[in-house]
Amino acid sequence: MKLVTLTPILPVRAIKESIDFYERFLGFSCSFQTEDYAYIARDGIACRLVTALPAKDMNSPDSQVHIYIDVDGIDELYSTMQSQLKKLPKGRHRPLFDTPYGYREFHVIDPDVTLISFGERVSTSP
Repeated sequence: MKLVTLTPILPVRAIKESIDFYERFLGFSCSFQTEDYAYIARDGIACRLVTALPAKDMNSPDSQVHIYIDVDGIDELYSTMQSQLKKLPKGRHRPLFDTPYGYREFHVIDPDVTLISFGERVSTSP
C-alpha cells in the first residue's frame, strides 16, 4: 500500500471563471466540471476547485490558500507562461527570482487570492 498523489481542494467564487484562469494563464486543462466542482490538471499534478460557501469571505487573509508546485525546468515553464502572465492585473504575478534558500521561483495569485508558487531547487545551500 502507498499514497499516490496529493490534490489540493481550492475554494473559488466562480467555477467557470476559475477554470478559465487556470487554463488561460497556467496551462491547466479541465477534465471534469459540474456547477460547483471542477478537476483541473497539468503535467501529472491536479487541483480540485469547489464553489466556496456564500458566507465565506474570499478576500479575508483567513481564507487564503497557498500551494507550491515543484518544477523541473522553471525557466522554460516561465517562458511559456510569461506573455499571458503579463496580462494579469498589477500585483497578481511576481516574475522569476532566486530565493535565499536555493530555489528559483515565480508566483501567481488567482482570482480568489490563492497564491500559487512555482519553484525549482537551483542550489544545494540555503
